[in-house]
Amino acid sequence: GALEDDELTNFDARSQSKISEYWFMAPFEATLYAEENCAGASKAVTASSEEARCKNCFDVCGKTFEDGSSMATPDTSKPGGFAPKVRSLRVTKGAA
Repeated sequence: GALEDDELTNFDARSQSKISEYWFMAPFEATLYAEENCAGASKAVTASSEEARCKNCFDVCGKTFEDGSSMATPDTSKPGGFAPKVRSLRVTKGAA
């Protein structure tokens, strides 16, 4: 039969624990950088983010790097009206 509330919660927790032991099956995580060659201001992100325009993604509009600097600047010539400042990234977990 179907798993009940506590059973489902326990199953989810145990399966995520097991999956994370295998890097290629782990949830995607990356660090985004403001400069080329993974330098400068950064922000760690995961694919578990839910944004207004997408699920399992990360939208830089309106977000800041960990040092407080903006991850995008207004640019009316770009679709959506913003230009991203992310110049490189490093996958830290999950498949690339």
